[in-house]
Amino acid sequence: MQNFKKLVEQAKKMQSEIDKIQKELSQERFEGEAGGGMVKAILDGAFTPVSLKIEKEIIDPNNAGMLEDLIVAAFCAAQKKAKIAAQEKMKNVTGPFDIPGDYA
Repeated sequence: MQNFKKLVEQAKKMQSEIDKIQKELSQERFEGEAGGGMVKAILDGAFTPVSLKIEKEIIDPNNAGMLEDLIVAAFCAAQKKAKIAAQEKMKNVTGPFDIPGDYA
C-alpha cells in the first residue's frame, strides 16, 4: 500500500510538471519559413497559429495554389520546431517514458 501511495504522489508531481511545461510552451513562439523566407508562419507551443507574413513579391493571382502550398509548408515547419521543443522539455520530466500526445 505504501508503494502505491508513492506511485500516486509521483504521478501527481509528474502531471503538475507537465502542466507547467505546457503553460510555458503556450507562451513560446515558433517560426517556420517557406519559399526562401517569403512566407513565414508563427505558432505558439500549443500549435495555435499566431501570425502569418507573406512578402508581396510571392503573391501571384494566377498561381494561388503555389502560395497555398507555401503557407502550409511554413506552418508545418513551425509545428515541427514546436514539437521538438516540447519533446526536449518533456524529456526532463518523463525520463525514459514516452508520453503520448501533442505535447510530448
